[in-house]
Amino acid sequence: MPILYFPIYLLVGLLIYLGPATVLLYFGLWRKMRLSHPRCAKCRYDLRTCWDQATCPECGSDIQKSDGVMFAERGLQKPLLVIALIWLTAPVLVGIVTLAVSQTTGIQALPRTSTPRLIAALNGGNMDEPWHWQELERRMLNGDLSAEQINACLVKLTEHLKTKQPANRGPLHWANKFIADILNSGKVTDENMVDFFETYYGYPIRFTSFRISQRYKRNEVMKVSLVFYHSWELRNNAPEPQCFLTDVVLEGDTPTPIAFESLEFRAIQQQRDDHAVPISLDFGLSDLYLLRVLPEAEHVLVFSFAIRYDKPVTANLKQNVSQRPVCITRKDVRVKVLINKVGVGKVTVLNDAEKPETVSTNMPRAMPQTP
Repeated sequence: MPILYFPIYLLVGLLIYLGPATVLLYFGLWRKMRLSHPRCAKCRYDLRTCWDQATCPECGSDIQKSDGVMFAERGLQKPLLVIALIWLTAPVLVGIVTLAVSQTTGIQALPRTSTPRLIAALNGGNMDEPWHWQELERRMLNGDLSAEQINACLVKLTEHLKTKQPANRGPLHWANKFIADILNSGKVTDENMVDFFETYYGYPIRFTSFRISQRYKRNEVMKVSLVFYHSWELRNNAPEPQCFLTDVVLEGDTPTPIAFESLEFRAIQQQRDDHAVPISLDFGLSDLYLLRVLPEAEHVLVFSFAIRYDKPVTANLKQNVSQRPVCITRKDVRVKVLINKVGVGKVTVLNDAEKPETVSTNMPRAMPQTP
């Protein structure tokens, strides 16, 4: 029943607020008697210069009678009235000043802020708040943002994400809709788009294991397991990443291409002998075979990946390989592999700074497997 007490609380609050003001007004309006120099009771003429006369020089009234001259007067107590007036009008004045200030500063002023100033105001303190992004999104939909301004917004967001740990760069709760719109607008430069995607998704490829396996009871191959993943995704029809392995090369005096095939083609014994043909990596764990036996030694393999960013409506490249991507990023990963008598020994990713280097140790040769 607390709501029933609201009128009582309101009345008590008004009494507490209006009580002092009422007292001040009462005493301020009370005409207090104050002594003064002699004046004519009729016209208030100053009689100090004509005290010995019988009549008032101004109006001619008899100043010799008992009530002809006044030596005191009643007047309002102006200080109390001023205090009472300030007390009563203070809330109204504070409200007016607050409203005026809020219309020129703060989030209420964003619709009247020029676009250059709005973009310049983006900083770490408001990047994770909705107000600036909502205003930029409104201007984007109205066509009020130029290509230069769109790129400036994306650059500012990218620089802000770089100050965070990779795991804390998403999700973009408030900027997601605006970012999705500008990425699909065709106005973002390739350089800025690549920088944003690489910053937001980080390094989405992880090697999990290397092992030597026998295929078809005939020859030995190296089975490589790797994971393609990203911690956060962009929503609102933003471009989605698709990962492809495009090449594997054995480093040496003369770099040697190594043919490879995906594990998904194993049942039909289809080999991807042309190493230039990319293999699509599904989101999550993927396996592939390197169709070459490496001698017992330490080798460095270079895996070349291409990550395409496609609009979700045509993101399945197996159905539409001709779909033009919004953006493509490429990365070469150098992996040091030690081959010993028992199989694959230590495996080290040489240029992956975001993960501990050693990813596998002493994986023995597998038993022959039937496809």
